[in-house]
Amino acid sequence: MFFTKFIAASVVVVGLSSSAYAHAAAHPAMGIKEPLKRPDVRRPDAKNPCGTGVDIAANLEKAETIQVAADGTFSVVVENYNGGIDGSRQFTLKVDATGTGKSFQAGTITKNGLKVTYKNEKETIQAKLPAGMICQGGQAANLCLAQFTNAAYQKFGNCVVVSMIYLI
Repeated sequence: MFFTKFIAASVVVVGLSSSAYAHAAAHPAMGIKEPLKRPDVRRPDAKNPCGTGVDIAANLEKAETIQVAADGTFSVVVENYNGGIDGSRQFTLKVDATGTGKSFQAGTITKNGLKVTYKNEKETIQAKLPAGMICQGGQAANLCLAQFTNAAYQKFGNCVVVSMIYLI
């Protein structure tokens, strides 16, 4: 009886600990110094839209940005730091046109990464802003905040800043 309980508890602990160390992220991560390492990966949520410890207001203007094409598309490099579903390179996207992290709308991933990974690698995925979205964040009013979360149960990820260039 004791042995059975011990085995069951051990399986739960091992399962939880392996999930706690599972990670994947999108580059360039706002508020996190590159090159990213496994401990740098965050878990975006409603309270911390870019993950714990990332100050959106302090980092939006100084973040490395990705250029949005005229049709609203852009590419990011995603990287996993362990295999399996928790290290998934398959992501979902939410975008905040204000750059504040308070007004997210669902974006579209047009070419996604692998859902289940077997080794640590980088992969380019393609995304699209919500239809008609105009980036209005930052002093130049041309930045959007893109929140990426992976397919893992614990939703690992981070934010990336994308920019639009307006032609007059």
